[in-house]
Amino acid sequence: MKRLRLAAGLLGAVSGMGYAQSSATIYGIADLGLRYTNDVGGGLSKLETSSGTPNRIGFRGVEDLGGGMAALFTLENGFNMKNGALGQGGRLFGRQSFVGLQSTSLGKLTLGRQYDSVVDYLQPHSAGGRTWAGGLGSHFGDIDNVNNTFRFNNAIKYTSPDINGLVFGGAYSFGEAAGNNATNSAFSGGIRFNAGAWDFAAAYMNVNNPITSVYDGNPATNSISGAFGYGASPYVGLQYADKMKVGGAGVSYTVGLAKFGVLYTDTRLPNSFLAKGDAKYQNLELNAQYELSPTIQLGGAYTYTAGRWDANNSKPKYHQINLGFVYHFSKQTDFYIQSVYQRAAGDAKFANINLLPAAGGSSQFTTQFALRKIF
Repeated sequence: MKRLRLAAGLLGAVSGMGYAQSSATIYGIADLGLRYTNDVGGGLSKLETSSGTPNRIGFRGVEDLGGGMAALFTLENGFNMKNGALGQGGRLFGRQSFVGLQSTSLGKLTLGRQYDSVVDYLQPHSAGGRTWAGGLGSHFGDIDNVNNTFRFNNAIKYTSPDINGLVFGGAYSFGEAAGNNATNSAFSGGIRFNAGAWDFAAAYMNVNNPITSVYDGNPATNSISGAFGYGASPYVGLQYADKMKVGGAGVSYTVGLAKFGVLYTDTRLPNSFLAKGDAKYQNLELNAQYELSPTIQLGGAYTYTAGRWDANNSKPKYHQINLGFVYHFSKQTDFYIQSVYQRAAGDAKFANINLLPAAGGSSQFTTQFALRKIF
């Protein structure tokens, strides 16, 4: 009996040591408010409930393996706060789902559904995405994926350790098409260098057969505004192309309570269905944010988008202005206002703010007021 008690005690001690070396976290965002848009699909104004930050709940864990090594995982679900429906095409963990190993000296290697290098390295220099401007403030149709409209499936990804401010990495998505390894495959790479107040980054991405590999196979519901279930757009089919190639670079400078950024991206779509040939879109974004007080954040940005369709030599253009206000009740709860104005120019006939149905004319304005809880 004493031996049994001793064995049980030792087992409990070993188990306790294992738990002490591991950690798991539940996290997420609950975000909902009111949005007004002056022109939605043919001139109608619309007031609706909506969110500026994609809602999510996730599970993240790390286990210390010793010697500077750790095992890790992330499972992140996206959902619609208005009705509880699953996001990302109905996937249970559509935002992220990966497992991997991390070394303090060698870097991190992960496997699963993950962000590409454009998101990892260029998004921090944009007003859109995860910052004060949100998805509405992203570039036209998120044509460069800086706002992470899609992820890489079946991906292996590497991120280096921080080497005196330098970080680099890349990802490869296996297409898993029988008989042709290139079909539906994708790869990306990026680099970042931080030098005090200055932060520099560059990234490149190549996606084969983007409609089937990253847009779930349906150009009518998974490109431009339709990607989030808002219905058809005059630009549906633009990403229905042989490839999607994105390159870009960004720089940010922080001085006191202010931060200034510049971001440039170049997207190429060979043999685009909508363009009836090769299409090209370039974005130049200038942005700034300022901490007016410990609880108030202000932001502003301007993006110029210049496109070209080779088949008819058309040159669609878009001018977009983003303004943002955030009031922090605490570190995890805030109230915010996001406003976006977009004007189509050149050969573009319809404005189309990201995440919204296209306007009936050349201009579109939207603003939303929302409460966000981070946990």
